[in-house]
Amino acid sequence: MQRLESSQIKVRQARNDMASLEEERRKITDEREQLLAEQNQQSEQWKARYTEIAQKNEEVVGNLAEANRHYLSQVSENEKLSQHIEDLQREHREFVAKFRDMELRLEDSERVVEE
Repeated sequence: MQRLESSQIKVRQARNDMASLEEERRKITDEREQLLAEQNQQSEQWKARYTEIAQKNEEVVGNLAEANRHYLSQVSENEKLSQHIEDLQREHREFVAKFRDMELRLEDSERVVEE
């Protein structure tokens, strides 16, 4: 009888140990699932943040491309204006040279008339 009681105590102890282990396993499983849920949430947040950054990057690149087009257009316009100024300066020098030449001829013709 004592053996039977001892066996029953051991069985109860084993069942209690099993129940404790099952409870511990359930807690660990719950914690694991909670951690996975948190990681998934963080992953979704990072994905959303990455998408937002990628969109902003595309916007910035687009703005830079537009600014670059305007800059190149302005450079082209400045080059045309510089060329036009050079042409006007060349024409001015030619007119001044012709004017001086005419003045010299006029002075020469006045001297001839005076003589």
